[in-house]
Amino acid sequence: MKAKKSLGQHFLIDGSAIRQIVDAAKIGADDLVIEIGPGRGALTGLLVKQAAQVLAIEIDEDMCHILRRQFANDKNFSLVAADVQLVDLCELVQNQGFSRAILVGNLPYHITGILMRQILSARDVLSKAVIMVQREVARRITAKPGNKDYGVLTTVTQINCVPQLIFDLPPSYFEPPPKVHSSVLRLQFDGAPQFIVEDQDLFLKVVHASFQQRRKMLRNTLRSLFDGNDDLLIEILQEAGVDATLRPEAVPVGQFELIARAWDKRR
Repeated sequence: MKAKKSLGQHFLIDGSAIRQIVDAAKIGADDLVIEIGPGRGALTGLLVKQAAQVLAIEIDEDMCHILRRQFANDKNFSLVAADVQLVDLCELVQNQGFSRAILVGNLPYHITGILMRQILSARDVLSKAVIMVQREVARRITAKPGNKDYGVLTTVTQINCVPQLIFDLPPSYFEPPPKVHSSVLRLQFDGAPQFIVEDQDLFLKVVHASFQQRRKMLRNTLRSLFDGNDDLLIEILQEAGVDATLRPEAVPVGQFELIARAWDKRR
């Protein structure tokens, strides 16, 4: 079955890379696994051998037909024939009687941003996620302060989980080969969160405003949030313990939340 360009399909065909992805998920016999975009079932075949249950979400009807036939005898395999963008991951996990799940998937590159938001919003029911994304996106997600790739995607992701770059994949590992290189990431949600966000909307406002003019200092990039009240802005930055002369790309993730908290106290 050929890949469909309209769905952004690029099937991973390298056996070693497939094994590395499954190994990175560290799946136990009691785990529920949610697989996004199983396609021809290259990863699925290994997942069903290790997990208590595998829920595969696939939008392509042709692929659904292949998967139903291929895993007809695997009692721990279930197919969710749907657009993953319309699936409530939290509800999906809870309906299976599990408190947490491991998510695995090759995210279609044209909707990576949408799916990342979806995954991060389901952090309460995910222990970890092992995902494949475009290499440039992976660099942005895992960037450190001071790096040119550090930005909104970095902070929004790292406030919710601990991302780790596992390995890169060349186009030749796929059929058909994409025009870009890919990377596999592990997003770790388990354990105490690095940061606790008290008001998600306020945090996002601070982050988005900060990076609109990433080469300017915070005291300038955040002015739009305070209607030109520079004195209040400086007081909030001081209360948060953040240097007003820093450029956004030099501000650690947790300090954006401190700014949001200080601002919330003044509203």
